[in-house]
Amino acid sequence: MLKLDDLAPVDPNLPIRLSFLLGFTNYRRTQLARSLECLARQSWKEFEVLICDDGSTQDMESVYKLFRPYLRMKTYRLERSGFSGCPTRAIKTLVPEASGEVWVIMQPEMMLAQDAAFVLYSSHFGEIPVHDPNYWVYKIAKGTNLHPERGSIRGDEKRYICFKTGFFDSDCQSNLNGTDWHSNVKNVEKMPTFWTHGEGLSHMDNHRVLAYDHWPWWFVGSIKASDDLWKDMPVTRGHASIDFWLLNYRYVFDYVDICPKSFMAYHQFHIRASVAPQGEQDSVSHQAIMQQKGITEI
Repeated sequence: MLKLDDLAPVDPNLPIRLSFLLGFTNYRRTQLARSLECLARQSWKEFEVLICDDGSTQDMESVYKLFRPYLRMKTYRLERSGFSGCPTRAIKTLVPEASGEVWVIMQPEMMLAQDAAFVLYSSHFGEIPVHDPNYWVYKIAKGTNLHPERGSIRGDEKRYICFKTGFFDSDCQSNLNGTDWHSNVKNVEKMPTFWTHGEGLSHMDNHRVLAYDHWPWWFVGSIKASDDLWKDMPVTRGHASIDFWLLNYRYVFDYVDICPKSFMAYHQFHIRASVAPQGEQDSVSHQAIMQQKGITEI
């Protein structure tokens, strides 16, 4: 399932500008292995990978061992006694260990395009035209695109870089070994059912979520390391709670979401059950965030 013989060995002398933070609970062993190969094939190498196993029952060390020659990688393990479908405990464990200027939260089943790491880092710096044909540039607080008279995003505006995600169904997943995703992960788009199945809406040209046309969820997203978001992030139990908290946090603090219009990430198939317990929905709402931060109006 993997191809490692042509990977370049890790260069310990490169600076670390970007930190990938991956947390998982269970049953991600094979997906994580493919994800790590894609990270090892990134064209821009100034990053590290931090992984936290939040109490899984699988042998993950054998996967880590395969990729330590090719990635600057730190791995951690937590034990747990009760249910948790949320990665926030694992992510907050990794935060003190991260060295980059920009940090990425990423699900372990994501396969990234070869220029993804550079986009996740570089999009936080310099001006980006609001109407760049290659990007969606949106504000959740406005529910629409930035004002048409604006030429570009200011350097002092908070940014969240997210990727439009292509989903695999079970047929796509079973066909991966017959697809040359190693040389170019975008070859997965040639799989017979990629554009026609309904799993994750890969077949839709524009993902309509809430009132705007881009991909706002946390499958892959980067934020500057200096951002208060990291210390404010709560530890929750529901799988979808982090999605709602990130959306509401960006709403309250008027972030600019920057999302390339082409697929930059691919979500491997697994049984999915999105859980956001009722009590946690209240605790991650924009009203709860405002109360926590002492904000009376936005």
